[in-house]
Amino acid sequence: MAKQGVVRIHNKNYKTVALRVSEFRADYPIASGWAVITEIIALDEECAVVKASIINPDGVVVATGHGEEFRKASNINKTSALENGETSAVGRALAAAGLGGEEYASADEVTNAIKTQETMEKNPETAPKKADKKETPLPDLPSEDIPDDIMEVVIENCKIASKIHGREEYNTWHRRTLANFFNGATALTDLEPEQLVEFADYQKVKLGTKEK
Repeated sequence: MAKQGVVRIHNKNYKTVALRVSEFRADYPIASGWAVITEIIALDEECAVVKASIINPDGVVVATGHGEEFRKASNINKTSALENGETSAVGRALAAAGLGGEEYASADEVTNAIKTQETMEKNPETAPKKADKKETPLPDLPSEDIPDDIMEVVIENCKIASKIHGREEYNTWHRRTLANFFNGATALTDLEPEQLVEFADYQKVKLGTKEK
């Protein structure tokens, strides 16, 4: 049975932020002068970015962490993106200070990321959009021995989906889809031409590759 405050996700143990704070305060009570300070880095209609700092009694910052939450990522984030961003930031700062347990990310953070991923897959139009990066080649592109017409479609889908949904979010989906639906494939080069066609169709359905 898992310890209270420890959540088992995908065969890994993650501590909740509440548990990390409790453990931190058990060793470093408020009266001792140790503090957890949060600061809003950015807050607008799209997202909230928060920085958390662990400060010792001498006022020295010993660890920091950041949290970013998009309002469109989930129904909860529509009204609580700032609070969720702060929770993630505190959890990461405490992990940086050595209170992360087996995993750096917190249970709260991982659970929220999974919900965000599910939301993105169900409705790609609500996925958070990040600023486009200049001419950075996408990883993992097919090799030259793939027929040109198939390769062009897949590469174009990769570029458009990455632009719409953000490179990091798209690549996470990309790797997960390859592994789950194409017999553990880790790159497009692992796929046969027929599988690439199937992958291209799957991109259109799940991520939407019609550029806005």
